[in-house]
Amino acid sequence: MKHCFVKTVSIIALLMIVLVLAACPAPTETDRPEEGGTEKPTGPVKEPGGPAENPGSDKPGEGEEEPEDGDAEKPAGPVEEPGSDKPGEGEEEPAENPGGNKPGPDTGFVLDETGVPIFSSAAALKTYLAGQPENTATDFYKVKLRGLDLSASEGEALKAVYSALSRYTALDFSECSGSVIYANSVEAAKKKLVLAMILPGTIQEIKSSAFLNFNSLVRLSAPGLTTLHYGAFKQCKALTELIMPKLREITDGTESTNGAFSGCPLLDAPDMPELYKLGAYAFYNCTGLKTLDLPKLEILGNFALKNCTALKELSLPRLREAGNSAFYGCESLESVNLPQLSSLGESGFWKCTALQELKLPRLTSAGDSAFYGCTSLSSLNLPEVESLGISCFKGCKQLVSAILPKIKTIGNGAFNSDPALVSITLGTEPPDLGTEVFAGGTALKAIYVPGDAMESYRNLNAKNWTQSLIKKLEAIPQEGAD
Repeated sequence: MKHCFVKTVSIIALLMIVLVLAACPAPTETDRPEEGGTEKPTGPVKEPGGPAENPGSDKPGEGEEEPEDGDAEKPAGPVEEPGSDKPGEGEEEPAENPGGNKPGPDTGFVLDETGVPIFSSAAALKTYLAGQPENTATDFYKVKLRGLDLSASEGEALKAVYSALSRYTALDFSECSGSVIYANSVEAAKKKLVLAMILPGTIQEIKSSAFLNFNSLVRLSAPGLTTLHYGAFKQCKALTELIMPKLREITDGTESTNGAFSGCPLLDAPDMPELYKLGAYAFYNCTGLKTLDLPKLEILGNFALKNCTALKELSLPRLREAGNSAFYGCESLESVNLPQLSSLGESGFWKCTALQELKLPRLTSAGDSAFYGCTSLSSLNLPEVESLGISCFKGCKQLVSAILPKIKTIGNGAFNSDPALVSITLGTEPPDLGTEVFAGGTALKAIYVPGDAMESYRNLNAKNWTQSLIKKLEAIPQEGAD
């Protein structure tokens, strides 16, 4: 009895299982995983950047294609959008901008076509430089300023730029404006950071002391400058190169203020092709000046080239007037060609000990001690000179001959202590002579004068020579003749 009951229960359970299986639908083709493939997830995967998901549906949105079997599964993580700071596949990581400054409106600068940053304010420049690595004078930063008026409020904008500096910098102001550069009180620590400067073409004038003691400044270009005042670049000890193609005048300095470039020992060959006047003390103590090409210079002030000890040759084709001590102490100067010079001040060539050749065909007057101590000078031919000052050629120990056919006045001791002087040639009228004109000139053997003037010279009560020295001159030597 018990056995029949168990058998009846088993049959009932089997029938129930069959009924449950009959109620379930057969699996479709899409529900079966591809052989050897990965089973698809039961939930939907959102495509990055794709259309909004249709809740409750596994079907793609309108216009989308059914994905093909075997497609690689899309990554679940985010994909970088275009414009991301991260590089795409195959791209290199961009180099960092030193200090983290990047061009744009937030940082106040843009880059020019060569990569030089351009700033429109001193504040933006200050922020930029503060973010740069510290540098040296040989590894400076190049920057441009744009839109600043360098003359407004007597140069407040320029002063602000100086104050913004914290690294060695070359400043390009070519896209700025203004007509005058003023002197400003600038800390020495800021001055030393300026290595080079380009001024805008609108700048026509630089005031006194504008760049006084800018000790690191090496190069300056001022393409529109016409007037430069005394002391403007005084004691710029590193200044090497000057470009001033329209400069017409450098004003006079004094003994206390000195001149525009006084004490610039490295300056050489300044580019000033239009310069008309070189004021007093302009290049005083510019001991590195070797070349000076000033084709339109007409006026040279007192002490203008004093102690330019490296200058060897000088040719100034239009120079008419040279002041006192203009070439004083130019100890390397060997040759001088000044074809238009008519007036030379006192001590003009004082102790130019290397001077051997003088070409001064129109010189009419030379001041006291004008050629004092020119110990290498061996001959003179001054065809137009009328007046020689006191001690004019004193101490010219190698001077052998002097030709002065139009001389009217010879000052005291003009040829004193010239032991090699053998002859001197004078004109038809005996000149007014000072005292001791030839004192110490033991070699003097002849004073040549035109034949029709010999009587006048012999009747002259001269204290400087004896009548036996008067010789007849057959012909007055010309400039350049032996």
